[in-house]
Amino acid sequence: PDDGTNAHRACQIVAEDFSLTQREFEVLRRIVAGESRADVAKALFIAPNTVKTHLRRLYQKLDIHKKQELFALINSYVD
Repeated sequence: PDDGTNAHRACQIVAEDFSLTQREFEVLRRIVAGESRADVAKALFIAPNTVKTHLRRLYQKLDIHKKQELFALINSYVD
């Protein structure tokens, strides 16, 4: 999402509330924006397996298990 969007702000709040790393935040906001793992890897100059690792840690911190739960959580933070 663009810096001014509600989804981006929701990602920022989630990152702060759950103590996400900067990289976890970057992966989060790109996934929420609809990018694939491969697109995220390419944009962040990291391996696809590294994206998978960041997502796994992100899901652990957020206590979720699938993408639908991630979107529900982000939507709960959107105005």
